[in-house]
Amino acid sequence: MAAGNGDETRRLSPGDRWTPMASVINGWQDAADYVHDLERGGGPLPGTSSLVQGTIVPVKNNSGADCDRFSVLGIDSPIFSPTDNLDVFKTRPGLVGVSPTLANHLGNFVVLLRPAASGAIVPAMIAGIVPCKVKIEATASNPLTGQSWYQYADIEASTTSRLTLRPFGAAQVLWKASTSTGDQWALVRIGPPSGIVILSGTLSAALSQGSYADASLTYNGSTPTQRVYDLLMKSGATAIANGKKIVATYFPDQQKFYVTEAECP
Repeated sequence: MAAGNGDETRRLSPGDRWTPMASVINGWQDAADYVHDLERGGGPLPGTSSLVQGTIVPVKNNSGADCDRFSVLGIDSPIFSPTDNLDVFKTRPGLVGVSPTLANHLGNFVVLLRPAASGAIVPAMIAGIVPCKVKIEATASNPLTGQSWYQYADIEASTTSRLTLRPFGAAQVLWKASTSTGDQWALVRIGPPSGIVILSGTLSAALSQGSYADASLTYNGSTPTQRVYDLLMKSGATAIANGKKIVATYFPDQQKFYVTEAECP
C-alpha cells in the first residue's frame, strides 16, 4: 500500500510503500529543531515539561530591527499577559525582547538561539550555557566596563550584538576566544546576577575627595589596574596618599568601584 494519499502521519506496516509529503518532512524538521533547542539548554528534567526546566523560552523580537543568532535582547513583558490569554500565559509563557537599556535590563536579558526578523518569535536562552560575543575594551578608554580580567558580562545600552565584560553581571564568562580588545566570541552561563563585590588593593595615585584614581587590586592571583572612586571623604579632607592600602566595593547600579575603607595616614 502506498502512503501519501490519505493520512500522511499514520504508522506504516512492513512492506508498505511510502511517498514522503512536504508537510510531514517539515514537521519532522520542526520536531528535530525543538529537540535540538532543548538539548542546547540541557533538556527538560525527566518527568517534567520544558516550562519547569525553563532555560529556553520563546521571545518576540520587538527591538525594531532584524537580529542575528546569538543577539541579546532585554526582557520587556510577556507576549501574552493573563488578561490577553490566561491559558497561554500559564502553559506556554513567552517574552517580548527589546533593545536593552541600563535602567531596565541589567541582569534581565535573553540570548537568541535563531535569527529573528523584526516581530518574529524565536527560541532564546534565558538560563544556561550559550555562545555569544562579549566586548573587551582597553583600560585607558573605559575602565568601568570591558576590562579583560572581568569574569562576568551583562547588557550594553542600545546594543543587541553582544554583552559587555563587567565585574558583576548575570552572565558568567566561562571561556572567551581572546583577551584582545573588540568583540570576542565567548561561552557564558546566564543565571542570577553575581560577581566581584569587594576587593583589596593599593592606590597607584593619590585619591582626593570627590575624585578618582587608579589602584592595583588583588583578584584571582593577579593584580589588575582598576579605577576607584571616593565615596566617604568629607569636603576638604586630606587626600589618601599613593601607595596606601584600600578596600574597594563594586556598586552594580552605578557601575563603579568605590573606596569604602583605607589605610590610616
